Amino acid sequence: MALPATGPIFLASVKGTGVNSRNNTGLWGLDSRGFIRQLLRNGDVLGDYTVKKFTLLTSVPGAFSATRSFNNAGGVTAFVSFANRPQALIFIGIP
Repeated sequence: MALPATGPIFLASVKGTGVNSRNNTGLWGLDSRGFIRQLLRNGDVLGDYTVKKFTLLTSVPGAFSATRSFNNAGGVTAFVSFANRPQALIFIGIP
């Protein structure tokens, strides 16, 4: 778990009804109000694209590869592959 000034973010696997190996990995973060928010998860639909997998760009040893990056406000950047083959760099701001 990463512990920046604005709260932790973490990668986790989930279980439950409708969850399988294609959608069980996600990224969550603590927002400025103290709530845990799902930020990105395999299987999420972003516009016309379904997230197949993602890799965080700034990994920190001991932090499960999760850290905030690129600004002081507390965002995270990921390289995302989509089910229909396109790829993108995505910056996720955390309010």
